[in-house]
Amino acid sequence: EEGYTEYIEVEFDTAVYASEIEIGENRGCGSIVHILAKNSETGLSMSVLERRKADETCDHEDGRARQTKVIVPFTAPKFCNSPFLVDQVRIELDTRTIADWNEFDYVKL
Repeated sequence: EEGYTEYIEVEFDTAVYASEIEIGENRGCGSIVHILAKNSETGLSMSVLERRKADETCDHEDGRARQTKVIVPFTAPKFCNSPFLVDQVRIELDTRTIADWNEFDYVKL
């Protein structure tokens, strides 16, 4: 079955016109299937990444991250500035395909 099984929503103190989102993955590399940039006040949102399923080819990088304790930065493809201020990011994960522990160190706008 494709799609997400879990999600996390991150809130930022300062809203910005987003053009890039970077996520530091400690474990579970490749599990991100959908990212939404959101404005909590207006309810507006836009999809900045959408995959049909998790990226299983990321495993070798994930193993390296665990062994060296180096965080694997995941950067969603660049997009035009959001047409609204973004203060929330919703990250949806496919934890069925990537059955490892899924852990993020940071989310950066």
